[in-house]
Amino acid sequence: MPSRFLAIHCSKCDTFIAKYRKEGSGSLIRMYLERISAPEESPTEFKNSLKEKSARLSCYGCSQTLGKLNPKSSPASYNLIKGAYRKKKIDD
Repeated sequence: MPSRFLAIHCSKCDTFIAKYRKEGSGSLIRMYLERISAPEESPTEFKNSLKEKSARLSCYGCSQTLGKLNPKSSPASYNLIKGAYRKKKIDD
């Protein structure tokens, strides 16, 4: 399966959220925690929310909810809310 990296941004305030390794073709419906790379310059709240598997993935700029934790998923993942985020393919 082909793999690519995506930059995820909040659609409301355009804040950079994270870098995500997307595998396979198709649209981005969920983000698996193990494939999320939190940016080094991001606030510690975002990194801590990933470690603690908080129930919501929120923008740290405007607090818009981008996704909700799927407790039944193995491995753990966030189901994303359509229209709450923007993605852009990046080289890495």
